[in-house]
Amino acid sequence: MPRLAALLAALAVVVLLGTGCDDGPAPARAAAATTVPWWHGGLLHVGGTTLATELQQIRYAGGTTLVGAADAEASRWSLVRDGRLVPLVSARSLVDPALSDDGRRVVWVQETGSRELRPAHFRIGFRVVSYDVGAGRPAGTWATHARVICCDATGYLVVEDVAGDGSVELGRVGHGRMRWVPGSDPVPLAGRGSWPGGRDGVRSPDGASVALLATEDGSRPPKQPRTVPWVRGHGRPVRLDAPAGARIVAWEDDDHVVLATGHLVRFLRCAAATGACEQTADRPGGRVRLPSAR
Repeated sequence: MPRLAALLAALAVVVLLGTGCDDGPAPARAAAATTVPWWHGGLLHVGGTTLATELQQIRYAGGTTLVGAADAEASRWSLVRDGRLVPLVSARSLVDPALSDDGRRVVWVQETGSRELRPAHFRIGFRVVSYDVGAGRPAGTWATHARVICCDATGYLVVEDVAGDGSVELGRVGHGRMRWVPGSDPVPLAGRGSWPGGRDGVRSPDGASVALLATEDGSRPPKQPRTVPWVRGHGRPVRLDAPAGARIVAWEDDDHVVLATGHLVRFLRCAAATGACEQTADRPGGRVRLPSAR
């Protein structure tokens, strides 16, 4: 009997070891918090860390975060680097920085002086700065001046787009457009410059896909017009599995786009290839400031 008892005990150990991985389905993987920045209650949440700041205007692309406060009287912007805020821009005028989709370049236009020529007509000096995020220093600057008419900003110099190769599209509102490569003089482009903000959708860091909102006409259930998010890329357009009214926040990487939904904001991480979405681990609640596309 003692020998039989020992054999049974050994067998029990083998059974326990052998069935340790088969005692039921594995628990569902908890969705990670988003790496896309957001602000709430005096804290900027970015990349798994929080930074205390009252700066609430956020620009984000390709892993690069800018946070600032800007109006017609004064602007200040900081770059998030290594878990801290690094001052980038301080000006006594409106500065509206633009990021390349891959987050490698920041470009802004800053006034350097203003002189009134006659009522509502001004001669304004401008300095354009292209900042290399990886190197942590300017990649180039360009200075010019323009005649600007108040109060529709006709003639004002603005950044319209920053390409992945570092080239910059500039425009004088209501006048001409130009392409500037740091280190050389701008060359003219066709068309008239316009104030930024008219881009159709948000491009992925690699520039291959764009997330955008589209309005369905209500011909299918629930039989009413509604705005829904889509991704358009190399293949057929993919509708994201998100509630109507969801807002596009930013691309987390080349394959995932983050949406915000609800009055008490929650974030959804959606796969661009399939449209499948999952709620992230973030719990923002209350008044939340999200990245804006300028």
